[in-house]
Amino acid sequence: MKYLIFIWKKVIRCNAIFFVLILSNLFLIPAYSQIPEECGPQKINMDASKRAKAYAANHANKLLVPAPVLMRVYFHICTNDDGTNAGATEAQIQTEFERLVKDYAGGNICFANMGVNYIKSTQINTNLDVKINEAWLSPYLIPNCINVFYHATLKGNGAAIGGASYAIPNTFCSIARGNIGIGSVSHETGHCMGLLHTHQGCGNSFIDGTDCGSTGDEVCDTPADPWCFNGQSCFSRTGCSYTGTCQDAANKTNWSPPYNNIMSYWVQAGCAKINFTSGQFSRIATYLNSDPGLQDCESPSAVTVSNVGIVGTVMQSAINTLTTSGSVSVVGTANVGLAAGTVFLEPGFQASPLTGGNVLVRPTSCNYLSLKSVAETNSQVVGKSKIVNEKQARALFAYPNPASSEVHLVFDLNKNEKNILVEVYDINARKVKEQILNHLTAGKQNVGLNLRNLPAGVYYVSLQLSTERLTTKVVLNK
Repeated sequence: MKYLIFIWKKVIRCNAIFFVLILSNLFLIPAYSQIPEECGPQKINMDASKRAKAYAANHANKLLVPAPVLMRVYFHICTNDDGTNAGATEAQIQTEFERLVKDYAGGNICFANMGVNYIKSTQINTNLDVKINEAWLSPYLIPNCINVFYHATLKGNGAAIGGASYAIPNTFCSIARGNIGIGSVSHETGHCMGLLHTHQGCGNSFIDGTDCGSTGDEVCDTPADPWCFNGQSCFSRTGCSYTGTCQDAANKTNWSPPYNNIMSYWVQAGCAKINFTSGQFSRIATYLNSDPGLQDCESPSAVTVSNVGIVGTVMQSAINTLTTSGSVSVVGTANVGLAAGTVFLEPGFQASPLTGGNVLVRPTSCNYLSLKSVAETNSQVVGKSKIVNEKQARALFAYPNPASSEVHLVFDLNKNEKNILVEVYDINARKVKEQILNHLTAGKQNVGLNLRNLPAGVYYVSLQLSTERLTTKVVLNK
């Protein structure tokens, strides 16, 4: 029997070994320069910036389109000591995650939601000053993920702020509860992946784009933005429209700000955060290809987890397929996330978390493949895990298995079906065969599938019915 499963249990502490590793990576940064304290004091990692610029130069400074990338992200909800005054609800976290996926889809960048936990600390929830208290978050960082913390309130140099990424680039950021729903999650994540504000150093930028690769936000297709003059006598606006007389580096005043850019501040004037530019996605690509910390958060195309007893904190994900093989057990207070376009839990997988343990197995929401499922075959998920949104599916079997040339697909239909799509994927989630079953009547089915032209290997066969998809694994031996 197969199940679509979402397995979830809260945890608020992590394995200390991983914290040592991630902290050692974060602090091997010798050179920083300060940038204006706007959405929170943030430092530009100059070494990372040099590596990104070198990568761009090696590609002739052309616009780069990121290859399909799946970034792991983990959410932390801060509360007071007694569990009240939460920085966000889980429903809001889901909405924020969906916003991330939507905003970055145009750049071939997607995200795997690796989990949510709760941090009971009034100090972190209401009194964290991002300028001086960054270290408070260190014990809660989940390795190999971009960590997003939600607080009831945030401070920067004692004043209330809406968010901070602490450094550019970085693998963690914070968002105040009041900034939920306005695009701050995409804004701060943009900083984590190397983006600057559109109004960065706007007094030194040129409206006509002169030297755009090294002034302002260093992105040539984002118009120069006068917001850095906000508060000065030359700056004025009428709603979502700039009307001031501030001068650029060439003494020109005809600014045409990027009102709807996600990295702008014009949301404070009532403009919606809507888009990134191609140049901004290209800049992100230079960091994804040059920064070790961000690369540790990326998912490979396919992953196999085999013969392991999982303890501590483990975050595994794949763009296409993640498969367990042999004996894979999750025990104790392990904090585990398994995510991919398709997750196959093969015989021998068992999750038995104790109180404080956290096991999350889920398909990602990226559209790299239409095949999206979590298939459980003779696996066990027991103990104190909570299974929610459980969906029982009819089984699909293949015999003989292993096979040499042809298999028979056996399954049940509870109603007549027509135009059933049969698809065969290889281990890297590439579709290698498809056929249509024109009409089948309700009841037991036994359908032949010719695989003789495929090389030896592991394949996944999928049947798309009118209301669900059935999947099974086939091994070909030649």
